[in-house]
Amino acid sequence: MRLISEDSKGTPYDDSTVRVELRETNPGCALKGAVRVKGLPGHLHVAAQRTVANIDGRLMFAVDPSAAAAFNASHTIHRFSFGPPFPGQVSPLDGTTSAPTQRSAGYQYHMRVVPTVYEHLGGRLTDSRQYSVSDFVQEYDAHAAPHVHPGLWLRYDFSPTMVRKVETRRTFLQFLTSLCAILGGVFALSGLVDQLVHRTIDSAKDK
Repeated sequence: MRLISEDSKGTPYDDSTVRVELRETNPGCALKGAVRVKGLPGHLHVAAQRTVANIDGRLMFAVDPSAAAAFNASHTIHRFSFGPPFPGQVSPLDGTTSAPTQRSAGYQYHMRVVPTVYEHLGGRLTDSRQYSVSDFVQEYDAHAAPHVHPGLWLRYDFSPTMVRKVETRRTFLQFLTSLCAILGGVFALSGLVDQLVHRTIDSAKDK
């Protein structure tokens, strides 16, 4: 098993940009680290296959059917993000656990990455990313679905638009306005409840 990172043309990233630690656990394994990617469509994947050739910059794989049928690609993604964290960052894959399948399967996540600049109160800028995601699962079958590569596939594309978030602080006047609105709502609701209680009591006395 290995982690493979390529751009959309199938060109693998330089190994110097990949800092991923693979730790064997029982059962399974754990991956932790970072990959420096280009601002172009690409993918990362972990699969039960080995590299047999590199043709015009594209890796070719050999899949052993017996090994593929036994490969359990079920997983939990504790954290997956693009760029440094910032308040309110959207990373929907965090805490994701795969759905169980009857056979070995290929799990695919397609992400739309949006460049995001977050401006802090002091004016400091954080240049980062956030993303939306869609996913689907394909079960592996050596006869009916031999094209399915069991494993985990993370495919991403970058949005041409950018989001800018600015951190602000409420003024004292805005705080007072909100407080008055809340207190006014509480008093109004209390009056309605009081009227309802009195009417209920008067109605019970009349009976």
